[in-house]
Amino acid sequence: MLGVLVYTAAAAFQAPSSLRPHSPARRGTVLQLRGGAALQSLGALYAASLVANPIATKSITAGAIFALSDVAGQAISPPKDGPDPKRTITSFAVGLLYFGPALHFWLGFVTKLLPDVSVKSTLLKTLMGQCVRRPRSTPRAFAPQLP
Repeated sequence: MLGVLVYTAAAAFQAPSSLRPHSPARRGTVLQLRGGAALQSLGALYAASLVANPIATKSITAGAIFALSDVAGQAISPPKDGPDPKRTITSFAVGLLYFGPALHFWLGFVTKLLPDVSVKSTLLKTLMGQCVRRPRSTPRAFAPQLP
């Protein structure tokens, strides 16, 4: 399954050897993606979903990322007893039910507190996340995996 996901993601981009030269009128433009219109439509759909249902969209996204990262982890270091779907479902649930909503509110709070996007502000936001948010969220991420 992981191989299919990687192949599908890689297939969206043209390999350097297969790039077609741009016509003279289009020189200097950004390299185009194969299926770019579909990716653009998907991005627009996601952006609209973020506006209409921000918490649900972020929660589903977080759940999917957590599940896919668990699948990747199991592919890289397979469990002794074979793939563990319960672990993947648990990872999805943690992303969906905890991290998606929690980070929506945390990042909203941090952005209101430090609305600037300068390097200094970004470093302060990162420091706040590491010193305030992370110590509270890390145990919650791993607690469901405990026997």
